[in-house]
Amino acid sequence: DDGYIVEMVSLFKAGKIREARKLVCKSAQPDEMEDIYRWLYDNLDLISDDEATQDKAILIVKQGLVDHTLIADPEINLAATMIRIANLIEK
Repeated sequence: DDGYIVEMVSLFKAGKIREARKLVCKSAQPDEMEDIYRWLYDNLDLISDDEATQDKAILIVKQGLVDHTLIADPEINLAATMIRIANLIEK
């Protein structure tokens, strides 16, 4: 059940990236992880309006996707990627 996606979008729109991370890590199936990276990339405007911040977010998402193939636990990697994004917009 991917009903959590709607709630994740709402949390991103509210700037609650950490809460979104917890929801995604609790709800997403391992085979959905790569789709979440794509969603993050496709929805940079929910992360920030600032182009420089969006550029940094792209690099974070890209590195998370690269690491996705190297890390034994994809949930930990996705959580780390979303923490990096949250830290980016909290500065």
